[in-house]
Amino acid sequence: MNVAKVLALVLAAVVVANFLGLVFGVIKQMTFWIVSIIAAITAYKIIPKLRK
Repeated sequence: MNVAKVLALVLAAVVVANFLGLVFGVIKQMTFWIVSIIAAITAYKIIPKLRK
């Protein structure tokens, strides 16, 4: 019985860890895209001012 409980807990922990890893991976990708888009927009706005 104890072994089964431990196995169930380990399995649950692995599933939760995988899910959290997936979520954090998606968040990292999203922040990367948002940062690059913001950087592109700011560069697009700043560069013409620098040329003048």
